[in-house]
Amino acid sequence: MIETGKKGLCALFVFIKKTVFLSLSMALVLCSGCGVSPMPSTQSGFSLHLPVGSQPVWPKPYYEALSESQKEAYREIYQLSDRLGTEPLSLGDHLSAQEVREVLAAYYKDTPEHFWIVEGMETIWMEGDNAFVRLTYLFPDEASRYEAGRQMEAALDRALANLRPNMDDFEKELTLHDWLIKSCVYDGEAYEAVLEEKSLKGIEASFSAWGALAEGKAACAGYARAMQLLLGAAGIPCSYLSGTGVDGETGKAFAHAWNVVTIDGGTYHLDATWNDRGVWSVQSDQYRASQGGEHYVSHRYFNQTDRQMALDHQNFIFQGCDSLQENYFVRQGLVIKKLDESEQGMLVERLTRIGMEHEQPLLELWVPEDGQMLFDQMVHPEEGVLYDCLKAANQQMGKKIFQEGQAVAWFQEESGIITVRALYEEEE
Repeated sequence: MIETGKKGLCALFVFIKKTVFLSLSMALVLCSGCGVSPMPSTQSGFSLHLPVGSQPVWPKPYYEALSESQKEAYREIYQLSDRLGTEPLSLGDHLSAQEVREVLAAYYKDTPEHFWIVEGMETIWMEGDNAFVRLTYLFPDEASRYEAGRQMEAALDRALANLRPNMDDFEKELTLHDWLIKSCVYDGEAYEAVLEEKSLKGIEASFSAWGALAEGKAACAGYARAMQLLLGAAGIPCSYLSGTGVDGETGKAFAHAWNVVTIDGGTYHLDATWNDRGVWSVQSDQYRASQGGEHYVSHRYFNQTDRQMALDHQNFIFQGCDSLQENYFVRQGLVIKKLDESEQGMLVERLTRIGMEHEQPLLELWVPEDGQMLFDQMVHPEEGVLYDCLKAANQQMGKKIFQEGQAVAWFQEESGIITVRALYEEEE
């Protein structure tokens, strides 16, 4: 029936924290098996610490793609990233200005732990054959940067506190993804500023993990950086990917950023921005975006393949994401193929859980084939399976929680996603 408008945008950075004062200034922990050249220990003046027992990993795929001379410059920038706001760094006479820009682009995408750097506002200049660079900071002085680090540590603590020892990587990813979306709102002002090519001065934080995690407001780059940071802190390799997003209603393309996650040896696309559908409520018998209502966490873009993602994400290099093993709908048993008795039982169980636990009353299902036919079977005004399932869920709960004769549902044909919004009995 209705679809939220899609959001896009891109930019970057982020932070970290580590075992009992095992700090960033001691070592950078990299993803083993990622083919990444070893990085030297840093000399950063900031020590952001993760909880005891954490084993963070931050893959550096963009570093690995650089030439040897560019890697050397990358390492210099990494080591001195807390001082470059005031002290320009000479990168020698072996790089052109364009090559320096490529180094910085790789550095920005690879380093969620350096959340204090503002992407795209660096100064690069040449003196003869020598290249120089000066970075721009979110925070004006050492004291404010230190305080920001403490606030980021607290935010990371709040997120990681939701993890349990018996969780596998998929469950950790899901927990941190949902936590981020519930803790952050999309910054439409920042999005419009980029589309209209306005100055980003004053809203730089929305393109950072600082914006998403500490201020609770971000554009897509902020969501992607925060996701990269959170999953890496939980020991799950996660990298930053940029391309363009395509609005399903207007066909308009815009700069966008999301993540690639490695789970149990497989790689998957994760777009937390587009999974944050904002706040919705029932209006005029439909479920619409609004200023007051429920915060809707979608999983439409949770562990997708390259081909699934390419339906509305463009201008990105395929990442070898071809497995559905850790896809959200597959792992959660939310795939509809025949609407047989077993699948109807799954619907009843899910609706019962929503009603008993007072979860968001939206249920997403993936229909790989014959989606329109199966959707019609679900919502047929006289014989719709959905209404029987709502009635059965009420019987399971021992009281009438949901309205049995109506619900809001819509089908997105391209993706094969059916979304059901059950209506509580007290709703008009």
